Amino acid sequence: MMNKNNFNWLNLTPNILLKHLISKVTIFDKMILCSVFFIGFISHGIMLTNKISFHDDVHVMFGIGETYMSGRWFLGILSEFWNRHFGLYSLPLVNGIISFLFIALSACILFRIFQLSDLISCFMICSLMVVFPVVTSTFAYMFTAGYYFFSVFLMFLAAILTIKYKRGGFIGILLIACSLGIYQAYFSIIATLFIMDLIIKCMDENTNTLTTFKEAIKYFLTLLSGLILYLFIN
Repeated sequence: MMNKNNFNWLNLTPNILLKHLISKVTIFDKMILCSVFFIGFISHGIMLTNKISFHDDVHVMFGIGETYMSGRWFLGILSEFWNRHFGLYSLPLVNGIISFLFIALSACILFRIFQLSDLISCFMICSLMVVFPVVTSTFAYMFTAGYYFFSVFLMFLAAILTIKYKRGGFIGILLIACSLGIYQAYFSIIATLFIMDLIIKCMDENTNTLTTFKEAIKYFLTLLSGLILYLFIN
């Protein structure tokens, strides 16, 4: 099994990455997935099983809204790829399931970053993440919900790669830029995760102050580089 010390990013292939991810799946991850879907369907079932349109969803029912003109270039790329291969439909249930999947994956990453393993915490945090007001408001724009929660997932993925892997920040920069290219507001997610990680390290008496300072510099440069890359592509 690979760990953060011997995982070779230079030899990364889809097959190696898939095997690496599968080897990391635990029963705890499956519980997170079940919790998110269970609470999610209870909380948002009415939106997923009905076609209820608000605001932009009324006139963008079979579209994706503003993309390149609003700085959401990666949203435009993803929507063009999806439309070309799968077609363009207004399917709240499908969009909701995709959204729950990315929320669950984000929760799995969150538990790995902060090394949480309590079952009650698992259920409570998963419930909070799936019923958070942002999720409810995003489902009012169901035509783009799946893409937005994919953007959230990219931020969580960028965070864990930067925090747990020595050279993961390089891929993290690219993921940050792509996430911002879908929806810019989620930049605060990865910034918050970095701050929380630093706070926990500062509270640990065994953590070296200089090491923590270096980590803070690395996090700042990762955020700045991701933002610059997004602006450069944009």
